[in-house]
Amino acid sequence: MMHGTEHAGRIAVEGVEIPFMRLADGRLMCDFFMFQLFDSEEELAATLQRTRGLLWDAIGATRAVRAGITIRPNIYDINDAELKELIHAVRKLKEMGIYDDFVRRHYAIMTDGSQIHTFPTFLPWHRVFILEFEQALQIVSLGLRLAFWNWAADAAAGKDAPLWQTEGPRTFFGGDGDSTDQRVTTGPCADWRILTQTNSQWLTYRSGHGLLRALGRGEPTLPQPDQLRRVLNVTPYDCPPWYMTSDISRSFRNALEGWGPAAPQLHNQVHVWIGGVMKTEPSPNDPVFFLHHAFVDYVWATWQKLHPLETYQPGRDGPPGQNIDDPMPHLRTPVTPRQTLDTRAMGYEYPDEPLSEMLPRL
Repeated sequence: MMHGTEHAGRIAVEGVEIPFMRLADGRLMCDFFMFQLFDSEEELAATLQRTRGLLWDAIGATRAVRAGITIRPNIYDINDAELKELIHAVRKLKEMGIYDDFVRRHYAIMTDGSQIHTFPTFLPWHRVFILEFEQALQIVSLGLRLAFWNWAADAAAGKDAPLWQTEGPRTFFGGDGDSTDQRVTTGPCADWRILTQTNSQWLTYRSGHGLLRALGRGEPTLPQPDQLRRVLNVTPYDCPPWYMTSDISRSFRNALEGWGPAAPQLHNQVHVWIGGVMKTEPSPNDPVFFLHHAFVDYVWATWQKLHPLETYQPGRDGPPGQNIDDPMPHLRTPVTPRQTLDTRAMGYEYPDEPLSEMLPRL
């Protein structure tokens, strides 16, 4: 979110550095308080100190308190208690205002020229982004895991897949939107207030704008298992021109992201199939965004294991911001693609069961 000329800075509170932006009028803005501006660093520091246990200390301390490596589960494999806690944590982050920070940052990378989508950094940037979301969930429930949704395994079921069911012993994040206005009126997000774009390019809450979905109306099917198997065989990671026009037979990233002659496919196809807010720049308005991108990340992690001699490209001769040691924008700490190549070093991994065995044969 831009407010004219901005200057970045950091403020230390009890040894933890918190980033802030100094606006053109001299006031300060901090990601943890998206709807509040501060007149001085002293005022911001005092507010951070008062709320440190609730808002920001848990984010900074998450890696230190983890025991071992988190294994992210399939959303269908978590038990009832963890599912209930996951839903509770998502709602609590929304109530605290932290959830909408993720919506705003994703909107920023799609509208301010950051060049994340359609470029090589698409996968590493989202890897860090959803890790930050997992860490935010642990503000509410330490040790809570982000789950993934295997959309290829649900391709045959479509709207009848368990994820979208609204009755029965296990329900998730609500069902399809209304056939007329796409409004989701079921599940824990039935009262969701989403951030929408205004004519001035700002995101704001607008009366009557709840969570929107239109399952299967923009695309008839989810990506098929055989599509995913083919993509897992594509090498190298990416190729010139390092863009949405990169040959999908020689660019794993572009093939998985879903561009090419038959677009939308795979990642992009899922967004369009879900429809509603998932088709827009502030797509994290829908909590299913994070389940979807956790699976995209799982696919990349699987590809890395299948092709251990392949690595992120470009190295140093790509466009600015896309090289392996270039820092990526709109993340809580400066991170380069090289720093994202080992999920275990980042504190998590995915099930040992080969992804190919989790996909039904059609």
